[in-house]
Amino acid sequence: MKNRFISIFVSILFFTLIFLPIISHSNELIITNNYLEIDNNAGGWIEEINGVTILHVKGSYYEMGFRHGSLLKEKCLQLLRAVIHYAEKHGVTYEDLVEDWDFVKNFIPLDHIDELQGFADGLDLPFEYVAVGYLGHYNIPRYSRSLSLECCNFACWGPATTNGKLYHGRSYDVPIWLQDPESGVFVVQENQIVIIREPDEGYASMGVNIAGYLGMLGGVNEKGVVLGINGVESNDVTRFGTPATYLIKFVLDHSSTAEEAIGYITENKTGGKAYIISDYKIPVSYAVEISANHSYIGTWDNPVESLYPFWEIDHVVRRTNIYINKTLASTQRENYNQKSFFSWLLGKNKFFPMWRHYRALSIGIENHWGNLDSNSMMEILRNTYNGRIDFLFFIATSLRILEVWHQWVICPETGDMWFTLAGDGKSAFKNEVHHVNLYDFLER
Repeated sequence: MKNRFISIFVSILFFTLIFLPIISHSNELIITNNYLEIDNNAGGWIEEINGVTILHVKGSYYEMGFRHGSLLKEKCLQLLRAVIHYAEKHGVTYEDLVEDWDFVKNFIPLDHIDELQGFADGLDLPFEYVAVGYLGHYNIPRYSRSLSLECCNFACWGPATTNGKLYHGRSYDVPIWLQDPESGVFVVQENQIVIIREPDEGYASMGVNIAGYLGMLGGVNEKGVVLGINGVESNDVTRFGTPATYLIKFVLDHSSTAEEAIGYITENKTGGKAYIISDYKIPVSYAVEISANHSYIGTWDNPVESLYPFWEIDHVVRRTNIYINKTLASTQRENYNQKSFFSWLLGKNKFFPMWRHYRALSIGIENHWGNLDSNSMMEILRNTYNGRIDFLFFIATSLRILEVWHQWVICPETGDMWFTLAGDGKSAFKNEVHHVNLYDFLER
């Protein structure tokens, strides 16, 4: 009933606003690189760049976890309290999380268990508490779905870009009001970080994360492999496998090529996910759709990418929260074509918003095709979410139905990452753009 009221309200706003001019214009990207070293310890340190906290950890998995916890102790505690409180608000008790952890831990690599133990020791907390806090964070998107326009990934290379280089963009769309009940801190808006990891037995990597979370939400490694993920609803799921965000970290730690990354992901299928995996060395990007028992791997010219109402764009792959492969789509929805607005209003087209997200992103890409680069890709993300391409986003973001933790664009060949973060009560796409470089950090 709640979703039906939202649909009716959206339709009224649509007919009211569709005639209002929505002016598309370029966003001036002001990027500042002011480095301020805050702490320096063997195995890890933190520094500040234009107000953004950068956490650098290296060594064994235990040492990296310990440094994460000890260097950002108060922020980590805020996240753990916030996610456990958030889970309880949604009917998931601490005991439920403990039970879940007792099952999931059997599918997490031992190195990452060591990292979690180091994290607990760095915080002077029981291992069980930080373990269930991790699981609470992993489940946040499951507790907060409404219109579900969440997340997108896209990548382009060759003739699609201004210089032929590969670029990969990503938006992480989850509500930004996760609050620590003790301090009152909104942890998403105040505690997001850039993390650089240098495991002794693995490849260095970089991504946007949140202090206190030991999984990864996507990123790039020193071998030029980039990984982004979207959750996708599916009825073909299993709990017998590694949770996706731990899997992302494992892939970044151990993959020197896109082929290796795809192998790790397709060998650990647990449920609905859509990845974009990029490798500048070829260069190529792949869309990888998985459920517990099915998978699809394809790049821009695979015939699957042109199944109506979807369409291919030369040397571009992109995904939102909707399957395109028909076998996988059958685990998500009865009707393959989800583009009808009025069917959605009648409750017959649940995945219309995700298709509309795909459409808006695609239009933005086509408008810049041949001139895609870091600046234009950040502009596509900002214009999409500001509603300058599609009225639905104007409504969804104005009503806070859709909010964004962070957005980034990565050029893996150069190691550059441009990113925006939620803050000051605003989603990421409304805030300033920052810039960092993985290889600069690794040279320190």
